[in-house]
Amino acid sequence: MMETAETLVRVVPNSRRLRFAKDVLVFGWANVICLFLNAVLTFLLPKYLSIEDFGHYRLFILYSSMAGLAHLGLLDGILVRWAERPDERIGLEIKSTFVFLLVQHVLVLAPACLILARWFRTTESLGLWLGLVAYVVVFNCSTIGQVALQARKQFDRLSFFTVVTAASLLGLLLAWKLAGRLSALTAIASYVAANLLAAIGIWRAVLRPGAGRVPHLREIGKLGIADIHLGWRILIANSLLVLVPSLDRFFVSGALSIRDFAMYAFAGNALAIVYTVAISAARVVYPYLSEGTSLESRRRAYTLGRATLLTLWSFSLTLYFPTALLVHWILPRYVSSLPVVRVLMINSGFVSMIHILHANYFRVSLALNQFLIGCAVGLASAVVLLTLAMRIGRLEWFAGAMTVAVVIWWATNERLLSRSLGDAWGARFRILFLWLVSSGLFFAASTIRNLWLAGLTYIAVALPLIVFGLRKTLLPLLGQVLRWFQRENPRSLFYQ
Repeated sequence: MMETAETLVRVVPNSRRLRFAKDVLVFGWANVICLFLNAVLTFLLPKYLSIEDFGHYRLFILYSSMAGLAHLGLLDGILVRWAERPDERIGLEIKSTFVFLLVQHVLVLAPACLILARWFRTTESLGLWLGLVAYVVVFNCSTIGQVALQARKQFDRLSFFTVVTAASLLGLLLAWKLAGRLSALTAIASYVAANLLAAIGIWRAVLRPGAGRVPHLREIGKLGIADIHLGWRILIANSLLVLVPSLDRFFVSGALSIRDFAMYAFAGNALAIVYTVAISAARVVYPYLSEGTSLESRRRAYTLGRATLLTLWSFSLTLYFPTALLVHWILPRYVSSLPVVRVLMINSGFVSMIHILHANYFRVSLALNQFLIGCAVGLASAVVLLTLAMRIGRLEWFAGAMTVAVVIWWATNERLLSRSLGDAWGARFRILFLWLVSSGLFFAASTIRNLWLAGLTYIAVALPLIVFGLRKTLLPLLGQVLRWFQRENPRSLFYQ
């Protein structure tokens, strides 16, 4: 295993290794800042909004997660092509892609606005859906620029605008609060406006002097249709990747009251940070994997990545205890959501593996059909289990059903990847066993009334167990990383 870690560090040329390390560090710092800002929002909005208003706001956030469906695969197609030859294609095609997207959205969304205006008469419902329409346009236009930055590996700029979005949202919400006008509708408007500000900045950063002219509409149409044809299956896979982990919230919103949904959404909101970090990390990983690393190096990276993510997940469980303290202190109305937080936290590790490892490895292995099979199994499992939970009607059962469905989805993906990765089932059973043991210890520790003592107990017992169980993978890697930092000048990460 020492040879495995050494080989993994050697397989990548030095300059590329430095670029990758720099991008991981930059994105890491950006996510630390966003984590802080999102943590503030996690407690700010539930404190100053009524439970019903918070429920409507989280309902908007839930539906907005599917905004990418409106581009029909266009943006996934350009990512595949632009990542291959970014310098040649982005400048020539970015304006054409923008025009095609706007025309497409006008044709689809304009009739939708008329229908919504006739169907929804209440201010809250109409505001929610019109805000969603506006967000779809802003999000997809912004994503064109984000794809260009991702393909060019300009993760420093991408990280900057990620922070700008979170900071703008926090600033706007605080302004509405000081003005005494904070409500579900103003919170939704702030969310759209924050993304619009970031989108403007992204486009200013992306458009370079000498960008290609906008061609004739017929040429724009041919290029757009070709990109949709290339990306529609990727869109389905990505949409399922987002839909399946959030399917429990769709079921709760349809089956229970808005107050129950608010309680459940607060628990999901506490885990949004984990998902944000996972998606951000996946953005960094894909362009480097798509550059043509060898199959053997991808296998080794997968083994190390899986062990690292499990370790980070076990550490992240300790966040429950200070979160529970803050909820008791600041948000006593939401104490009843803590059991749901506890259940949902134990599936966050597998969700991160699916986003960061499975999705990217299926892509670079050109095994999208297999990934769709895995997503379909996860979706079917979630629908069946959540339907059973709906009959019981308790929030904890929805969270438990989602956790079991995620585990089934993870195991299916692992089975589908086993042929290309050549990974032994013993390693997978070890991961699953350590997950079960850590989850059991976490639940046992959370029964201790003194939350500080509970957190320390979990840290003292579970974390050494995880490190010991994965020692053959983690310790050689740690040694190699430390020796690499001794050989290389760490400042080169920032001045490369």
